[in-house]
Amino acid sequence: MSDVDIVLTTRSYADSQSKISHIMKGQNLPLHVIKRNSIAHRVKFFRYIFKMAETPEEIEEEILLEAQKACRKVLEEKRIIDLEPWNAFLRRIQHQVASEAGLNSMSVREDPNRRVRICPI
Repeated sequence: MSDVDIVLTTRSYADSQSKISHIMKGQNLPLHVIKRNSIAHRVKFFRYIFKMAETPEEIEEEILLEAQKACRKVLEEKRIIDLEPWNAFLRRIQHQVASEAGLNSMSVREDPNRRVRICPI
């Protein structure tokens, strides 16, 4: 248990008399309970935990918000900010956001870690 960050179990194993409940007593760990041990329920949980978008539209909205937030921060703090890595198409959108905000941007690093860097003028 010393190497664990979170515990994930199903509803059927999470009652107060279960082995996992006894193990978790005294542990300062978050316990997450999903309805069933199915791929769909696990995927939904991981998308929630890691704040992952599900559709291309949600992904595009996510990267737009990330770029806009970073632009505001660059303008306020006058420092360079690197965004999360994305594919070339999504990076191009982030470059547009930076340009519209009047900031410089460039792609840095190599794939799969290639990302947009937004710089103050």
